[in-house]
This record gives sequence, C-alpha cells and structure tokens, in this order.
Amino acid sequence: MNAAPLDKLQVIRQICRMLVSTGKFDSCMNKVKIINVDSGRLRAEMVVGEEHTNFGGTLHGGMVASLVDYTSSLALVTDDLQQTGFSVDLNVTFVNSANVGDCLVLDAQTVKRGKSLAYLDVSIFHKETKKIIALGKQVKYTGNNGG
Repeated sequence: MNAAPLDKLQVIRQICRMLVSTGKFDSCMNKVKIINVDSGRLRAEMVVGEEHTNFGGTLHGGMVASLVDYTSSLALVTDDLQQTGFSVDLNVTFVNSANVGDCLVLDAQTVKRGKSLAYLDVSIFHKETKKIIALGKQVKYTGNNGG
C-alpha cells in the first residue's frame, strides 16, 4: 500500500508552528498565517502588532527583512520539503510604511533553483489597498542538491 501524499500546506504550517514554539528568534513570526502553498510558492498574511513596530509606530524594517527571509525560505521548502540552506544575500526595498492593525499579504516565490544556489523573491503589500510595503530578494546556498 502506498503512503498518502504529503499535504504541503499542512507540512509548512507544522514547520511554522515548530519554529515559533522554540522561543528563539523565529517566535517573532507567531502572527504569520500561511494561506496557500504551491511548488516554489507561498502566500501568507500577517496583521501588524505593536511588537512589530519601531519607535515611530510603523512596521520595523528589521521585521520586514525577517519576513522576507522567513517566507522566501518557506517557499523554497515547498519544492521538496527539505532544508533551505544558508542565506548568501538578502535585499529589501522599502516602499511604504505599515501601521498597527494593517493586514499584510506576503507573496514569496522561488525564481530559480540551481545546483547550489536558489533565487527567491518576496512582495509584501497591504491586503485591502494593495499598496506595496516592501519588495525583497534572497539568494540561498542549498548545497549540491539542486539541478
């Protein structure tokens, strides 16, 4: 009898729960809700809370960079449910601010996965207005397991 195929959405949500529960840095992602996954793609939502803001009361740039890292890494995992490797480069372009209570959509995708590097993109935008908050790119070293 063949085993049932893995439900990628369920697996990714389980990975997120495990990461958030460690009490380590990833616990700052506790309000990120994974909405949909596909091969190399992930869509999530997050409502900005006070704990995500800077002194000026808007979404902290460090949190935005962490969201890019977190969601793009998870998008990479959707391909084969393996580890994502190590960040080589991470870039964030800040376009607009976000405030407490804003619901953000995070769209992450694997652009290319080569023999040892993966190229990932993330768009973060306001759910209601569609206003772009930030655009991110990440390059990850994945070892010699790609093709």
